[in-house]
Formats: sequence, structure tokens, C-alpha cells
Amino acid sequence: MIAKIGTAVGLLRLLAEVAKIINDFVKLGEAEDKEDGEKRGEQKRELVLDLVAVIYRKADKYVDLPINKEDILDVIGSLIEIFVKFHNAIGNFRSKSQ
Repeated sequence: MIAKIGTAVGLLRLLAEVAKIINDFVKLGEAEDKEDGEKRGEQKRELVLDLVAVIYRKADKYVDLPINKEDILDVIGSLIEIFVKFHNAIGNFRSKSQ
């Protein structure tokens, strides 16, 4: 029982770190976006997912990861959506396509 709690706490810490990294990627994509009237939200999302897929592929080559790539990309996709909505809601991001 104690071992399972320790594993769960470790997993939560790992997920918190992953969430911070994804948030940083989302903010970087927004900061680097040009203000030229073009919508690039989906492209920026795909770039973050591509980056995670590359990292996953390399890591899985050396470590037996306990989650498959499709599941991690699903989680990361959800995190991206949440962070974009959050930054839009608090006014950190604004549409550059107007």
C-alpha cells in the first residue's frame, strides 16, 4: 500500500513537471508567432505534439516507458488546450489574426 502511494506521488510530481514544460512550449509558440493576420493555433499545437513525440520516441528507446505514445500525446493535447484557454482567459494571449 505504501509503495503504491509512493508511486502515485511520484507520478503526480512527474505530471506536474511535464505540465510546466508544455505550458512553456505553449507560451514560446505564442511569443514567436507573427502578427500578420494568419491563424496558426493548430500548427502551433501540432508542433508541440511533434516535439513531444520525438522526445518520447528517443526516451522509449532507452527506458521502458510505462505509458504508450498515443496516450501521452492525448494527455499533452489536452494540456495544450487547457493552457491556451487559460492564457486567453486571463489576457496573456490575444488573437494575432485580426
